[in-house]
Amino acid sequence: MLKRWLAVIILLLLLPWAGLAAESVVFHGPSPGQAPYSPAQQVDISPPLGDNLLQVDFINITIGDCILLRCGGQTMLIDGGTSNRFDTVLNFLCAHDIQHLDYLLNTHAHDDHIEVQHRLVQSGFSIGEFLSLHAPDDQDPAIQKIRLMLAGRGIPYRQVFPGDEMQLGDAQLYFLGDDITQHASLNSRSLMTRVQFGDRSILLTADVTGKSQSVIADAFPGLLNVDIMQIPHHGYNLFHKNRLLNDASPEMVVITNRRRTVQRIEAVLQRRRMPRYYLPNGHIRLQTDGQIWHAWQQAD
Repeated sequence: MLKRWLAVIILLLLLPWAGLAAESVVFHGPSPGQAPYSPAQQVDISPPLGDNLLQVDFINITIGDCILLRCGGQTMLIDGGTSNRFDTVLNFLCAHDIQHLDYLLNTHAHDDHIEVQHRLVQSGFSIGEFLSLHAPDDQDPAIQKIRLMLAGRGIPYRQVFPGDEMQLGDAQLYFLGDDITQHASLNSRSLMTRVQFGDRSILLTADVTGKSQSVIADAFPGLLNVDIMQIPHHGYNLFHKNRLLNDASPEMVVITNRRRTVQRIEAVLQRRRMPRYYLPNGHIRLQTDGQIWHAWQQAD
């Protein structure tokens, strides 16, 4: 595997724009569409999957968050989409021989983030632990529903707070959120996750919107600068004073929505010449060995 990664680096250094290659940490494989839309390092070599890699899969549920993390033999599924996306998610897991999820993480209890999780638990899929922003006694109907399902199967329910940390294999996960602003919407209070593996990092932003983006930027200044960022709330909202985008300063972004649907955020990204991927164009896979990222999109 080391030889394969060395081949990627050597190839990049031989490109005419080698000065940019020396600064880049995200390299892009062939994609079925126009992604990554802005100038970016292109390579044809795909790194192999192994226990010493972090793999992040954005499962194509068209619009919505369904993110699979794999590292060191452990797995975590973040959100999942509405109930009608269950077959898509289950088929993806089965196609990749994933028969057990160590963690099922719910960022907030809106239907487009929790309904597939309801069905995964109900279906009997093997799950080690359920993690949520919400307290187990939260009276939200979606939380009460999944809490009863989990209890019936003996699956632990753990509340996760902004500032908490945990390991997934050799990856370090940091949970970020706004637990300060009173009367903030459920979207604004949804849980963000920063994943660090070696020198490489990605920020998964859930639906955090409005002033909460700036509150989080103030509360976690040392954790926002990342290589890759998911655009919050499926790209529907502009950044609050651009704080989150400026502080993260990512090399590429992922938008879990159609490009034509989010023209305001597309214009912002286009002006910044930001490499970007839109989920409906196909499943998005990101891999890193802790030194460089390899990104590509697969036609479904």
